[in-house]
Amino acid sequence: MDRDNGFSEMCDRLKQLGYAESRQIRIYGQEFELLSNPFPQGRGIAVKAVLRRTMEARILQLPLPVLQMVQPHHAGHK
Repeated sequence: MDRDNGFSEMCDRLKQLGYAESRQIRIYGQEFELLSNPFPQGRGIAVKAVLRRTMEARILQLPLPVLQMVQPHHAGHK
């Protein structure tokens, strides 16, 4: 249950940082339009997105450095 709450909290923080449905991001050197809000997948967090150059839809695992920015123990720093 704590893990689920932690993922939910992280997903909310990611949305606040712009990883939210209908937003555009640049990640892995490419431009994407997000089709979903962040959601838990496997041991990480992902988003559904479309690659703007080819309009190919895919699920993107968010990179570890992005997830580390929103981990609960990092959020309350001073």
